[in-house]
Amino acid sequence: MLEDQVHSYDHGGDPVELGRLSLQADVAWAMERAQLLSVGLKPTDRVLDVGCGPGHLSCRIAELVPEGSVTGVDTDPNLLASARRSAAKLGLDRVSFERSWADGMPLDTASADFAYARFLLQHVGQPVDVIREMGRVIRPGGTVMVVDTDDGGILVHPEPSGLKELLEASQAGQAAQGGDRLIGRKLAHHMTAAGLEDVQVQVVPFTSSLVGTEAWIQICLGFKTRVVEDDALSVDRVRSTLDAVRRALQQPGAFAQTLVYVATGTVPR
Repeated sequence: MLEDQVHSYDHGGDPVELGRLSLQADVAWAMERAQLLSVGLKPTDRVLDVGCGPGHLSCRIAELVPEGSVTGVDTDPNLLASARRSAAKLGLDRVSFERSWADGMPLDTASADFAYARFLLQHVGQPVDVIREMGRVIRPGGTVMVVDTDDGGILVHPEPSGLKELLEASQAGQAAQGGDRLIGRKLAHHMTAAGLEDVQVQVVPFTSSLVGTEAWIQICLGFKTRVVEDDALSVDRVRSTLDAVRRALQQPGAFAQTLVYVATGTVPR
């Protein structure tokens, strides 16, 4: 089970991380909405949102399935409590939440039409097991969609001092916690290994010019402060590097990007 694979990615209701997740959901929704609709999400679909966190996306997806339903799954009770409050405030009785590890969900086989996992697989040690479990819950012919990133796509120009070291330290720290900061390039392989068919991957640029400098830094680099080991880079060193990124991006003509990988596959009939 994932409980043995991932042990330190726990928000514990941290308001800073909750704010980062909310910002991420807000600025990325237009892209994600377009991608969900482009792969055939229908108004009647029963949707599974795996790794739903505080439910920001679960509630938004519910708007796209007015005749369907959304079930969010996560392990963090604090995030699930926040998700339930949000859904109740919006009057979304078609949205429900379950506490569960993603590779062993308490849901019936073939009980949903569309599964979605957003920035989840980078945190787990056995992503194929998670994708396979998503496929089990989805009916034959249904869709599994995974969105994630890859540190290999992070570029800042002019490149600030310390950025390379920060990326290397975050990759090592994530690996030590059972995750993979280079998951994006591997999604097609993992989805095929999980038994999905018609696997396709699209790569979408996510740039500082698109969302603004501070939002880009918070979304693309902010999480790294949670995974870098102290013996690799000190907290002060990480903060100094983030400040250097800010200064670099204040220069005329500066540019920063990461890449978002959108992978889809079909459950065999």
